[in-house]
Amino acid sequence: MEMIFDGHDGLVMYMRSSLFRTLPAGTWVKMDLKKLADKAGVDLSALMNANQADPSQALRMLMASSGAKVVNYDRVRGVLTTHYSFRIDLKRLADENKALGDSLRRMMTAAGIDSYPAEAWIDKDGRVRRIKVSMNLGPAAGNATMTLIEDLYAFGIKVNIQPPTDRVVDMSALAGS
Repeated sequence: MEMIFDGHDGLVMYMRSSLFRTLPAGTWVKMDLKKLADKAGVDLSALMNANQADPSQALRMLMASSGAKVVNYDRVRGVLTTHYSFRIDLKRLADENKALGDSLRRMMTAAGIDSYPAEAWIDKDGRVRRIKVSMNLGPAAGNATMTLIEDLYAFGIKVNIQPPTDRVVDMSALAGS
């Protein structure tokens, strides 16, 4: 699956995948995460402002974990890493981050969870090279589950990624809402 996050006005996620079998190949599905968050009573702007799309912020989330254990030593894109498994403790993250606290608590209530399983691969310099998070998105998203694997690399390089403008269908049109 390819995903592009556009934070210019709220937060919009564009996805395309062969899993979307009812759509023509190459079609992007647009999901307005701000609208979904508003519907669930979650302040997405506070979450976004606290993160600022900074990969080093992933370490803050990792620090609010419990039960961390070393799984193995693996290479991620050729870099030797230590592979950890743990649970992200959303209550602890909310308590330790006042800017996010209220929004995280509302998100926990909406999703009906207070933690979720995750894995991280960290290099010798303390940089997160890969993170894997598995979560239930809660009733607002039809109790869909999602596993997200994100590789972080090419640190310090400026990129220019534009959201798609053609072959885009809004997810709300697919869901009939």
